[in-house]
Amino acid sequence: MMNSKKLMSLVFLTVLAIGAQCFAKSAEVNGEFGGEYSVRLGNGCLAEGYVILSNPGARQTFELKGDGFPVCMWIQPCGEIDFDKRVPGTAFFSDEPAKGVMLETTTSEKGGKFFVVVATYTAGQTGKYTFKIQTVETQPPTAPDVPRANGEQERVTMEAEIAELDEEIHSVEREMDFASEQSRDAYRNNSMTYGGYYHGVALSCGQRIRELASKMRQLKLALASL
Repeated sequence: MMNSKKLMSLVFLTVLAIGAQCFAKSAEVNGEFGGEYSVRLGNGCLAEGYVILSNPGARQTFELKGDGFPVCMWIQPCGEIDFDKRVPGTAFFSDEPAKGVMLETTTSEKGGKFFVVVATYTAGQTGKYTFKIQTVETQPPTAPDVPRANGEQERVTMEAEIAELDEEIHSVEREMDFASEQSRDAYRNNSMTYGGYYHGVALSCGQRIRELASKMRQLKLALASL
């Protein structure tokens, strides 16, 4: 199982509450094959996995470059790192150290959680690498505004706000579920520091969900009174 420490720089990167906007956020991680987080595959190559938690429809770009050695990268379901579990069409290799590899993906309408696995191309290879991620969160285009009576316009506005709140609640719920899972794993491995960290994150998510739910209830009551 992947050490919780490795996740801290990326775990919340793609959990973004953005309403109807579109913007990008990026991060860069410096890792090392042969370090404490590496696992050895059956072919002798070393690999490390990153958990990506993504909102529905997110467009993501991942870039991997070894420090003077060739690398490879693929996407798979979370769990034991295994090249045979790769998602078809997401495995990329490079035998030219200077180029590295890059892959792009778009999350399904349901969003989700998955592994991006980075690995050496050559068995027994060790060394430092750079892993970059960029996520662009998008929402479907909104319908053009059309003239409406004041009461109808107010109703449409409230319905849109309720829909945005509902989407944000689901996003925070996914973040809370992930943090709770990481907290349990950390406690099972006697990692009190990271267990406490993720437990605190889960509690904060719960509080945020309650605040959003309260605001949604108020909007629904106001909508019903129109």
